[in-house]
Amino acid sequence: MKELDMIIKDLRAIVLQKETEAKKQLETAELIRMAADDLSERYGGSRTHTQSAELPELNEPEAAPISDEVLLELAKSKAEIHGKKAIKELLGKFECPNVSGLPQEKRSAFKTELEAM
Repeated sequence: MKELDMIIKDLRAIVLQKETEAKKQLETAELIRMAADDLSERYGGSRTHTQSAELPELNEPEAAPISDEVLLELAKSKAEIHGKKAIKELLGKFECPNVSGLPQEKRSAFKTELEAM
């Protein structure tokens, strides 16, 4: 079991690293777009050199679904530190009686708040 826990922990670290890298790439692309727009405005407003290489619209990458197991394990570890009542209060904020019942669209925000505890 400890070996499986280590693998899960390593996988989570990899996912977090990849998510962080993706966010940095999006931020860099947005900075480049803003710089190109600024230069275009300063020097005549023409984007003839960049028109053929327009940057695509930036969309946030779709988040991978967060499983019950991931949330339950995180909630369990936080409950050991802060108590079950703190977890129940957080669930109440998300209008859900239990972790497994959290809709997928609320899981990322719940996980973020849980990690911040």
